[in-house]
Amino acid sequence: MKVTKIVREYIVDSVNAKYQPIIDAINAKYSGAKEECEKVREQTRVELNKIAMNMYRERLAPFYDEEEMAYSFDRDINLVCDPLRYNCRTIKEKKRDEEIAKISKEKEDTIKNILITLELGGTKADLDRLLSEVNPESESEEE
Repeated sequence: MKVTKIVREYIVDSVNAKYQPIIDAINAKYSGAKEECEKVREQTRVELNKIAMNMYRERLAPFYDEEEMAYSFDRDINLVCDPLRYNCRTIKEKKRDEEIAKISKEKEDTIKNILITLELGGTKADLDRLLSEVNPESESEEE
């Protein structure tokens, strides 16, 4: 069977439809990881900033009068910044990306195998059989 653009798109759409629920489940499993990490990072920064401000006040108190100290420290000053780069990924984000990459590779291999079979003389019946045999859940559960 000659694989035309329409047949190729049909195969890709059919295989994607079978793999998409697994990818959605992986994303759902790790959905709150980044927000949880950001919340802890901000809480930690705020707590460290309070400690730094108190230490700063204590050590500079002998050099300034109370009015100057009150004026300088009555507002929120960020003495502590977040040392982590924003492009750093959390462990859970890395795990999610690895799982999605594995499923995506499996999906691409499945599409490639179907296309090769058709190019080597497969028929419409072979196409239907190959698409019905695509079962990503059983392949990913074996591990």
